[in-house]
Amino acid sequence: MASMLTAVVVLGLAMQTANTPRTKPYSSQKQPLHSWDVFMASPGAIAAAKELKGDCGDAETQDVMNACFEATYAKADADLHAKYEHYLKVTSGATRNDLIAAQAGWLKYRDAQCKAVADQELGGSIQPTMYYDCMQAITIKRQQELETDFR
Repeated sequence: MASMLTAVVVLGLAMQTANTPRTKPYSSQKQPLHSWDVFMASPGAIAAAKELKGDCGDAETQDVMNACFEATYAKADADLHAKYEHYLKVTSGATRNDLIAAQAGWLKYRDAQCKAVADQELGGSIQPTMYYDCMQAITIKRQQELETDFR
């Protein structure tokens, strides 16, 4: 009887966790998955965004614009990560520890700032564009800071 009760409790917790709203990367608000979330990440939108080659302002529809801004941010983030890893390898001791702490603080700032920017359009189809545009801009500035400060 106890094992059956345990199984029911575990199953109930699993179902509760599976049905909770997820936090969108571009929103600080917990929201259920909406149909436009699927539309914005459609393979067609992603393919059309790749054709723009980073010229996101040339997108003709919001879903393509969202996919384009997400892709340009992803590239900037990968570039930043490579630079950060390089500077971690060439620094040591207190300087390395300070760089790690600074990067952790910067990541918290960037994420909070861009969520605040995007939340101005909470629930709107342009919200992901605002989020990823902010993320890209701040990420590029961080790359420049690292290049200047850690030659």
